[in-house]
Amino acid sequence: NQTAYKLLSYNTGYYTKDTHSNGALAAAANSVLMKTSEGNNYGYYTLLTNYSGSKYIFGGDSNADRNSKYEANRCDWTIEEVTWLPIPVSSTYRFGTFFSPVDIALTDHQYYSKDARMKFYTGRLDNEGYVVLDKVNDNIPANTPYVIELTSESGYGNGCQYLKIADSAPAIDANTYDLRGGLETIATPTDQGTIYTLQAAWDDTTEDHNSANDVAFRIYNGTNILGCRAYLPVSGTQPVKGLRFNEGTTTRIESLEAGQTHEIEVYDLSGRRVERAGKGLYIINGKKVYIK
Repeated sequence: NQTAYKLLSYNTGYYTKDTHSNGALAAAANSVLMKTSEGNNYGYYTLLTNYSGSKYIFGGDSNADRNSKYEANRCDWTIEEVTWLPIPVSSTYRFGTFFSPVDIALTDHQYYSKDARMKFYTGRLDNEGYVVLDKVNDNIPANTPYVIELTSESGYGNGCQYLKIADSAPAIDANTYDLRGGLETIATPTDQGTIYTLQAAWDDTTEDHNSANDVAFRIYNGTNILGCRAYLPVSGTQPVKGLRFNEGTTTRIESLEAGQTHEIEVYDLSGRRVERAGKGLYIINGKKVYIK
């Protein structure tokens, strides 16, 4: 009674390409066979991959079988229900994007109240070139792209905020927002116009060259769009001017600085343009920059 699946990594949106690492898009992912364990014990499964290098999913105790003998009581894995969802958002930049696989409770009467940890916004591009962020005031429905704003830290120190998974959430009309997203990491679309993602501004004075004071939607030149994230496709040549937060009773605007470039051009020392700067010396927006 084996059924084949492909395992998708939450937060990265990459599938397993072998039994001990992620990094494959859907077409290149290996399948995993799931077989109910001995005695049909509820929640216990055997995970067997089609990767020849290692037959079973890696594990750290005696219940994870890696000797290819498939012995009884040697390869059971427990699948447990998840009731809280970790949502990654940087405490430095305090903004991010998110695409949830499940409905999320905006309020939990025992642990937190609305907006106590983060705010969720849907995003639409207005006629003036601003991304209007409309605040969501009810439970957060799954399979919808959001901009998230960190309002307080959980104290776990792992770059995540934890919110309770909800039994249900009201649907949001897809015609009311322009953000797009998905659970899978995909190749950057080439048929949707110019792709913008939420990025920090370039800052020559910081080690990672990211400014914590100017997060906005900027042109994206990367190869892939990560899963569980949102992006903004823009048709035509109209630039995105900034963010306009609409919280119902109040509105605030965060604009890009006048004359600020939306696109970062990166070249190696041979004059060839590169998609992503690794360690070394590069020409970035006309300046020599060493990436540590």
